[in-house]
Amino acid sequence: MECDIPTVFCFCRKKDVNVLKKNYVDIDYFTKEYDLKYATNNHSLLAENKELFDEIIQSKTVFNQFKKVEKYLNCIYLTDRKIISKE
Repeated sequence: MECDIPTVFCFCRKKDVNVLKKNYVDIDYFTKEYDLKYATNNHSLLAENKELFDEIIQSKTVFNQFKKVEKYLNCIYLTDRKIISKE
């Protein structure tokens, strides 16, 4: 079954944004950079649809776990595209 909801997003360290956009065509082409009020200033969200990521993260159970590990996260990347890294 095909999904019509845009599902390309990448939660990453701000310092990695340019490298990820350079190496992943779908991130560069389909996403926009967002700052998140519930994440540290060290992280950004690259997403087609910020609301989808917000809905996933703001579930109470997921959010509590997210806050416990946030400082250790380098990248969470999800795509429904069949694109392979340029690396």
